[in-house]
Amino acid sequence: YPQVEFNLVAGDYDDITERIRSGKIDCGFLTAPASDDLLFIPLCRDPMMVLLPPSHPLAKEPAIRLSELKKEPFILPMKGSDNDIMAVLNSAGFKAKVCYTLNDDFSVIAMVSGGFGITIMPELILRNLNAELAVRPLAPERFRTIGIASQPANRTAVLTRTFLKYLADRFNMDRTGTDTSTAVR
Repeated sequence: YPQVEFNLVAGDYDDITERIRSGKIDCGFLTAPASDDLLFIPLCRDPMMVLLPPSHPLAKEPAIRLSELKKEPFILPMKGSDNDIMAVLNSAGFKAKVCYTLNDDFSVIAMVSGGFGITIMPELILRNLNAELAVRPLAPERFRTIGIASQPANRTAVLTRTFLKYLADRFNMDRTGTDTSTAVR
């Protein structure tokens, strides 16, 4: 489709959801659960990781249980950017001792690296990161499901539906977020 142009717009999950609803954008990448009034196609699962200063006593552990973090000072991104972290915490009934709330992930990472506290973040954000951190998986593992959302199919353009189908076919996930591909990742 050589005549198609993509315009990429950044925003937090709440902003992207509202832009889709209002028709300002055709589709957007969100994490599950997306709003019930939107079509959501799961694309991949991304492990949630604990970020610690390298000198932290838990940095020696191969994996970390949420119960081990009860007294730890947490550093979180601002509301709207914290959905994935809050989903992990809420699913376990965990009440974080939040000491800092910052406007972006990289500020949070810098504060953790500086020893001001800990956080939980998705693994994809941490790829190619050049910060001094100890990064450990949660035990039991927790994931976020990344997908693409749009208006329901009967309210989207053919081109948008074609793009959504391409992504769904490319990433081989079913509607529950389970990877159905046979390829080794």
